[in-house]
Amino acid sequence: MNHRQAIAAVVALLLAVTAYAQKTAITVTTTVPEGSLLFTAMTQPFVSAVHSRCGDAVDLKPFGTGVLAPFNEGHKAVQDGRATAAHTTPIWAVNLDPTNAILGSLPGGLSPEAMLVWLYKEGGRDLWVKYRREQMGLHPIVVGMGTTEIFAHSHKPIRNGADLKGMKFRTAGAWAEIIKTFGATPVVLAGADVYPMLERRAIDAAEFLNPSGNSTSGLANIAKFVIVPGIHSASWPYEVVFKADFFDKLPKPVQACLTDAGELATLQAYTTFGALDLKAMATMREKNEIISLNPAFVQEVKALGRKWMLEKAEEQAGKGNKWVKEITGSYFRFQDSWERNSDYRAR
Repeated sequence: MNHRQAIAAVVALLLAVTAYAQKTAITVTTTVPEGSLLFTAMTQPFVSAVHSRCGDAVDLKPFGTGVLAPFNEGHKAVQDGRATAAHTTPIWAVNLDPTNAILGSLPGGLSPEAMLVWLYKEGGRDLWVKYRREQMGLHPIVVGMGTTEIFAHSHKPIRNGADLKGMKFRTAGAWAEIIKTFGATPVVLAGADVYPMLERRAIDAAEFLNPSGNSTSGLANIAKFVIVPGIHSASWPYEVVFKADFFDKLPKPVQACLTDAGELATLQAYTTFGALDLKAMATMREKNEIISLNPAFVQEVKALGRKWMLEKAEEQAGKGNKWVKEITGSYFRFQDSWERNSDYRAR
């Protein structure tokens, strides 16, 4: 598609959308406070993309966490009607169904670039949609891609699994289960509670976000050691979920413009974080001690992540939940192919 064709396609979509006189009002609960980096870099791009793609046909209003629902109740808030939609992460639904670990952030999982390819070109997004609709009665739109996180801001050095023994470690999702293997105690906290808990040394270490997110949160100011790479969370997509019935009743052009807005927001979030992360790491190198994890430990975490996921797939299959095995199979087949065949890529 050339430049003129692309412009024509956007204009055609806008004309189709604005042909509907009735404006669709959408309230959106989110996982973070309004004004935070995650809100401005992940939530706001989707809001802006909806306005540019859908015109006046959609009135979308996001609310910071706690206004409509707690940070970890986005999916539930849509199901029970507290919000029309939720801008959220599958990580907060791992305890409901381990399928969400693959979709959200699997220890030892795909890099952001690989995750984007799997989602958009290798069937990952289609599986995500089918799974959400069948299991939760929700329709998801992928709306963001988070960059690799920092493994930990820590009061103690961490280089391998033995160093985790006895530590109180703020985390969430699948890593909260796997980290117990190394004798650590996982502590699940809302984002706003991470800084004060780490500052008071109520926890020994914390993983939270990528370098830019953690830098904005001030974690590098209160813990000496910055541990990389974030093997526990190489990539973390975000989604906006609606009730499937609500989404299906929207005019087709509105469905299309919302989906299109999600793709645009995903690219914007990924590139924004990519630029900000480099600056954040440069700042941390000046005042913190950066520690790289032992490569053998990185591979151990990767193996444990896959083992945990495959065990959950078998366990859930026995309970009649086919989705863990189906999505896990697709994900790992692609990961294996990526690792075998992507060595031509320049770094």
